[in-house]
Amino acid sequence: MSQVELKDLLKQVPTIDEDVRRTLQQLGEPQTFFGEDNADRRARLVDLVANDETVRAQFGRLIGLDGEIDSAEDEDEEFYTPGDDDVYDSRVFVANYSLPRARARVTAQAQLFNEFKPVDILLERRKYNESLKSVSLQGSQVVSDRCTSVLKYSRDQKYIACGSWDGKTYLFDDKLELQRVLEGHEEKVGGIDWHPNNNKIIATSGSEGLIQIYNIGDESARTTLKGHEQRVARIQFHPSGRFLASASFDYTWRFWDVEKAKELYYQEGHSKEVFSVAHQPDGSLIASGGLDAIGRVWDLRTGKSIWVMEDHAKGIYGMDWRQNGYELLTGGGDANLKVWDIRNNRKPKHNIIAHSKLISDLKVSSNDKFMVSSSYDGYLDLISCDNWIVVKKFKAPEKLMCCDISNDCLNIVSGGWDRCVNLYNDL
Repeated sequence: MSQVELKDLLKQVPTIDEDVRRTLQQLGEPQTFFGEDNADRRARLVDLVANDETVRAQFGRLIGLDGEIDSAEDEDEEFYTPGDDDVYDSRVFVANYSLPRARARVTAQAQLFNEFKPVDILLERRKYNESLKSVSLQGSQVVSDRCTSVLKYSRDQKYIACGSWDGKTYLFDDKLELQRVLEGHEEKVGGIDWHPNNNKIIATSGSEGLIQIYNIGDESARTTLKGHEQRVARIQFHPSGRFLASASFDYTWRFWDVEKAKELYYQEGHSKEVFSVAHQPDGSLIASGGLDAIGRVWDLRTGKSIWVMEDHAKGIYGMDWRQNGYELLTGGGDANLKVWDIRNNRKPKHNIIAHSKLISDLKVSSNDKFMVSSSYDGYLDLISCDNWIVVKKFKAPEKLMCCDISNDCLNIVSGGWDRCVNLYNDL
């Protein structure tokens, strides 16, 4: 078997630990060694397939290959697991939901292009950027006795949900007064998102591997989503509100039907932990960012990976889409903020110099005029989406873990190792 053919075969080695164990058992190898973790176990399987001809032949038969990969037809063959009717229905739903939204967005962009007045736009943007300079810290509130790991404004801006490493989610009002505490996780809260169409529904994720969906109007109404084998990091509702995506340290991201409380499918494709997910505004695409420093864009209508981002040197921790639908921003452990154009470029469109340490989170404003980013260097940066220049910086006493912007674009919040939630505006 040539080196190219071996490379193709190694691509079929599973990444889910449960599948790795099953494969090792089928090959007659021990499922685990003492002190071996998930990554070590998969590395052992890869080594066996790569260096042991007998194991390689057995593995080829397991995945349906009778002989060596030596024909063009075999090399081009796709490997996939058929989905059930719910997966098919979800993809049809996403297509029907996203296409009219995409059509309306493109029509609006074409109209804007035809009516574009450079001088007026420039003056308006300069005026707006100047207004951002008047933003200041208005208040700070201690959330818990552990780090504030994630926070999100509700769609109606009534609540600021703050997730803590103590396993609880704290709901504050716009005056930073505590209103309610949500319990349901044994370990660190890693992700929070509010339902896009119902201000009473909120989802949270934890390090024990569970996702909890609460209805804050009914204390007895709580749904638990089980499936991930390890810590669940960021989560996000699909723009329709019908689905939820989750990123996990089990090397997968998963897509859930919220109404049925059912996992539709899990998606492999990262060689390390998956930390972030972000739906494109139309709802047809989703991006995933991993600690393998790779970002991927997936088409939810087909389930295929259609675009890969490979310019970060370390893991991707934050990502968000612009409202134009084709630009995606990512922040990584290499302290780099990158702007990607998925239409035709394989390299970043812009590299934004904003931080000196790991970028933990980022958010683009709903009016698409500015963004915020938080970092382990302790800075919260306000960045213009016009020219990607840092307009203003705020320094926290310790490293920041998260940030968010209210829907009306008037308020900004951040949180981190100081255990607080910090509120900024220009009042």
